[in-house]
Amino acid sequence: MAEEATLRWQTQNPLRVEAVPAVETVLEEAQRLVLGDRRAAYSPPPEDFARVAAMWSVIFGVEVLPRQVPLAMIALKLCRQSHQHKRDSLVDIAGYAQTALEVEEAT
Repeated sequence: MAEEATLRWQTQNPLRVEAVPAVETVLEEAQRLVLGDRRAAYSPPPEDFARVAAMWSVIFGVEVLPRQVPLAMIALKLCRQSHQHKRDSLVDIAGYAQTALEVEEAT
């Protein structure tokens, strides 16, 4: 993640302004990725998850719906997070929650 800087007002010395690294929350990072990099790489979630659901349906021999794909991915990330904490898993959980909403709204 590239370090960005924001300006912070110094109340003790109003003439002094210093750069402070901006800290991106888990939700902000997930939103940035879901609406930017990931969307560009994989296509909008309803389309992407329709392809994944079709492939999983063949592999597992049962019908998998596009709306189930982000839920299964959240479950995977929860399993990994319960084994070992990684910020990236929490970012992915938040991102998959957003994509689940997009798939629901598209149907």
